[in-house]
Amino acid sequence: FHVVYKNVPAALTLLWTDGFLLKPFASPTYVFNYNFSQLKGSSDDGNATLKLVFEDPRGSKEVVEQVIRLGISIVAKLFHST
Repeated sequence: FHVVYKNVPAALTLLWTDGFLLKPFASPTYVFNYNFSQLKGSSDDGNATLKLVFEDPRGSKEVVEQVIRLGISIVAKLFHST
């Protein structure tokens, strides 16, 4: 999915084997990579903003990642339907 993350155009990819991956188009490296099991919650504003709450890889706290994409509510509905 084409998204904007912290004002940077990026690609949000969901892979069954790797989970959630986010990579800016202008960068060779991923900004984040979380397994599906690390997703603790999600919400959207019904318009363009999706908020994902993940468990920190060390398990000590939660990490909130916010991505913006026109029509992101379709993605949010996908998350909530599974």
